Amino acid sequence: MYSKKKSIVNHFYGYQPHPALENSETEIQYLRKIVDFLLKTILPSNEIQSSMLQLLVGEILTTVVLQDAINKICKPEFIFEVAILVTPLFSLFFSL
Repeated sequence: MYSKKKSIVNHFYGYQPHPALENSETEIQYLRKIVDFLLKTILPSNEIQSSMLQLLVGEILTTVVLQDAINKICKPEFIFEVAILVTPLFSLFFSL
């Protein structure tokens, strides 16, 4: 139930959405942290010691791969296309 004293925007931010949703810079910072963790997990320890390699691969993965993929996945056209493709499969596997 909405309070008469607060706007919808205040209610929304009161729930504290994910930090990456704040602006594009925080989104990139968040993606960089994810990529940094993945690189430290996946790459051998002798390759991760090279800060230049880590920076170069990290920026490519962050800006070219992840950010572009997220931007594409969030478009309504993509969501619609996936829904159209998945609906017949859903009815095949879950028909009664």
